[in-house]
Amino acid sequence: EQAILTASATDVEDGDLTNFINWSDDASNATALGGSFAFTPEVGVHNVTLSVTDTEGRLSSSTIIITVIGSIGELDNDTDGLTNDEEDSAGTDRDNADSDNDGLLDGEEVKQYLTNPLASDSDGDGMDDQYEINNNLNPTLNDSTADSDGDGSTNLEEYLAGTDPNAPPPTPNTDIILDNGDSGTSFTGSWSSYSGSEQYGDNSLYATAGGSVQTYRYSPTITTEGTYEVFTWNSCYNDRPTNVPHIINHANGVDIIAVDQDCDTGTHGEWFSLGIYSFNQGDTGYLEINDDGLTPPSTSYMGADAARFTLTDSNTAPTLLPNESALTITDGEQVNLTATANDDEDGDLTGFITWSDDASSETALGGSFTFAPGLGIHSITLSVTDNDGRQTTRSIVITVVGSIGDLDNDADGLTNDEEDTAGTNRDIADSDTDGLLDGEEVKQYLTNPLAIDSDSDGMDDQFEVDNNLNPNLDDSFEDPDSDSSTNLEEYLAGTDPNVAPPVANTDIILDNGDAGTSFTGSWSSYSGAEQYGDNTLYATAGGSIQSYRFAPTIALAGNYEVMVWNSCYNNRATNVPHIINHANGTDTVIVDQDCDTGTHGEWYLLGAYLFDIGTEGYLEITDEGLTPPSTTYIGADAARFVLQ
Repeated sequence: EQAILTASATDVEDGDLTNFINWSDDASNATALGGSFAFTPEVGVHNVTLSVTDTEGRLSSSTIIITVIGSIGELDNDTDGLTNDEEDSAGTDRDNADSDNDGLLDGEEVKQYLTNPLASDSDGDGMDDQYEINNNLNPTLNDSTADSDGDGSTNLEEYLAGTDPNAPPPTPNTDIILDNGDSGTSFTGSWSSYSGSEQYGDNSLYATAGGSVQTYRYSPTITTEGTYEVFTWNSCYNDRPTNVPHIINHANGVDIIAVDQDCDTGTHGEWFSLGIYSFNQGDTGYLEINDDGLTPPSTSYMGADAARFTLTDSNTAPTLLPNESALTITDGEQVNLTATANDDEDGDLTGFITWSDDASSETALGGSFTFAPGLGIHSITLSVTDNDGRQTTRSIVITVVGSIGDLDNDADGLTNDEEDTAGTNRDIADSDTDGLLDGEEVKQYLTNPLAIDSDSDGMDDQFEVDNNLNPNLDDSFEDPDSDSSTNLEEYLAGTDPNVAPPVANTDIILDNGDAGTSFTGSWSSYSGAEQYGDNTLYATAGGSIQSYRFAPTIALAGNYEVMVWNSCYNNRATNVPHIINHANGTDTVIVDQDCDTGTHGEWYLLGAYLFDIGTEGYLEITDEGLTPPSTTYIGADAARFVLQ
């Protein structure tokens, strides 16, 4: 059969270069010049290279792979790993790579997993083949009732729930502490922070009691429903009310506890119990501190520091520890399995362990199970139950083979006999240390299990497999993502050859409160007609230093114009220092923020400066050195960094 290939080439500077395209076939002497290449390739794989060079010597090249076979039956129409002839033998569809729609290619099922390519659940155990393979279960044996991770849920229950049958859920947190500022906290009104000797964590909070309502809420994420004791922690400070409402929203309703926060008479510097309440799973329950209804005779403050939720029903399930999790033996061998069981409340429960083999009628009670399993796969289930009905279950998988040669010593997908044929090591799963199991190389990828780089193109087999390259063909100079870096260059750089790097953000705007902003001192927010975004900030100028910093993440080094946005308000200072920390040092620009004479409601240019990649550079607005004659304020709203 003759192959007729065509191509076109254009260059921004030189125009149409189609007539200068060079063609060559690596498997023959066939070459051509121009926009087409017609030749008759022989049986085998042909790599046809075409390239063109502009008048400045810039080269572009591409590769076309032509596979020539003897007959239609040798084709693999759907690239599923089976030839058309093999599809006919297996009864699968030549043009459907996954005939049973179970997520596995027909070739994988027939040649690698030995499953039925015409049945999504080969062993009829209720779990599809792909799920079993992805989770290291056996797709050719009913293991639905086993509990691989011993979490009390069978493999089938985990499949139906969409969970991992090999990983028990993490131990739930039943002693939950939320400090102020933690995830799960929220507030209304105005709260200020301070440091005191009795604080919990880094600081404590306070708010004025009375007037507009101030609230601070702690909402724990409850993973184990039950009864929890709720505690609050307060730090001592003068003029605290004696009757601060603490609202507990729980599964059975709402309770309010009035807490004395006064330094002389109340609770401070300790966990103070508010009572025991039922909580459901989730984050609908909470403790809220507020001043609703408080009318103190003079200026008073209430505090909020930390909250604690501790499960009071603490009975745990027994611990069950078998001596094996999986075992492969030859036919006729006897196995001796042992296990121990202990319970925090009931002590040693080893004598109450029950054993059963799903492939026979063998059972046992106690700390050991000895029997001679027959050929095949045996799922051994052992379980123990404490006096309160809490049960723990474990599973041991025993594989019985006919001979030593049928064993797979290193669990790499090749039997010992197959290892000998391939020349690989029976006891090393990855003989060439390229990151691929010997069985994957021999049966799935058809690569050399004794060579890290089967096609000698400078990229190891695992990198090529992981990135959908061809580990059996030199594709080092190709560029699948068209980012001007070849596959080999991406390999050496540790980048993805199929994904071009994202375009760097060169116009960076940081609004107040965004990631990359930070501050010292006390800043308040308000809404104004000229604000940028949702709000703007102000602070008193003079006295203790107030500063607000905007630190962009620079992805592309270069000269950036630095701009600031201020909103107008009365009594702003006319000489506010704006500090720019850049690659060449630090510059300070004085900005007039006064409504009548200064900048407001616009981007105001501070200058252009060199910034390195990273987050070291910043713009900082500060009142350091300001000594206004009367009460004056400085503002901070947003900053902008634009690459020139």
